Amino acid sequence: MSLMTITTKNPKSKKYNVSVDVFALERIAGSLGLFQPKFLKDLNQSLHDMKNGRLVRAKSLKDLR
Repeated sequence: MSLMTITTKNPKSKKYNVSVDVFALERIAGSLGLFQPKFLKDLNQSLHDMKNGRLVRAKSLKDLR
C-alpha cells in the first residue's frame, strides 16, 4: 500500500477520496507537533463543546479569524 492515495471520480466535482496509511499519518502528525499536550487539551475541549452544542458554522475560512 502506498503512503497516501488521492482519487477522484469526476475531476469537475472537486470531491476527492484520500486514503492514508496509519503509520504515515502518525509520522506526519508527530512532525507537526500534534501529539503535544496543549494540542490534545484543545482537541478534548473542542469535542466537549461539540457535544454541548456550542458550534459556530463557518461559511468560509474568513469566518474563523
